This record gives sequence, structure tokens and C-alpha cells, in this order.
Amino acid sequence: MFRVAITIFIWLFSVSVLSAEDGAYKDTMRDFLEATGSIESTKSVVENSLMLQAQNLRNSQQDPELVDVVFDEIRKHYLENYLTEQYLLNLYEPSFRKHFSLVELQELVAFYRSPIGQKLASLQPAIAIEAMNNLQANLRAGEAQLQSKIRSRLAKEGLQ
Repeated sequence: MFRVAITIFIWLFSVSVLSAEDGAYKDTMRDFLEATGSIESTKSVVENSLMLQAQNLRNSQQDPELVDVVFDEIRKHYLENYLTEQYLLNLYEPSFRKHFSLVELQELVAFYRSPIGQKLASLQPAIAIEAMNNLQANLRAGEAQLQSKIRSRLAKEGLQ
């Protein structure tokens, strides 16, 4: 009976320790998302991507009013369902747990709370948008070459 009581005590103690560590990790993840500006950065990148897609549709002779309504609903849906703090916390946490211990995550938070870390966090959305815009421009610049290659391949395969 004494062994059973000790086993139950050890099990309950280990569950409570793991639960406390789990809570500390979640709290630190929340601090990380805040310190890095990850939520706002992700929102900015998604909104910029949606604006580019909407602009491409407008440029392709689609009804601008229709495009605006559709993309407004898509934007609202993303903001309400995929770009909340809790959703992003749940999204990032398994990967962070796989690669970073609680102590390492706390060190990352400390870095992002430092002056250079804050500078990096504040510039990341703009840098990501600039990179996305550059990628879009490069893709557009290479469209003619890609279309030529596709036409050549289709002709070669007899699929025109």
C-alpha cells in the first residue's frame, strides 16, 4: 500500500511540474511573440500579399468592386481566424518546443527586448514586405521568358 501511495505521489508531482513548465513555456512564447512583433509582422505580410493579389485581379479586367468585396471578406476571415495571438501561439509553439528549450527561448526574448532586437523587430515587417515586392517584381520580369519556355515545351510535346 505504501508503494502505491508513493507511486501516486510521484506521478502527481511530475504532472504538476510538467504542467508548471508548460505554463512557463506558453508565457515565454507569448512574450516572444510580443517582443518580436510577430503577430503584427505576420498580419502585415498577409495583408500585403492580399493587396497584391487583389491588384493583380483588378489589372486582369475583373470588376474592381467585386474584387474589393471578395478580398475584404478574405482579409477579415484571416484576421479573425488565423492571425490572432492564440492561433499564432498554438501554431509556433510545437516548432519552438522542438528547437528551443525554455532557457533558450527566454534568451531570445531578452535579445528582442534589447535595443538592437527591438530595431530588428520593428524593421522585420517592412523588410518582409520589401522582399515580397521584390520577389513579385522579379517573377513578373521573368514571366515572358517562362511563357516562352512553356510554349516551346508544349510545341515540342505536340500539345498546342
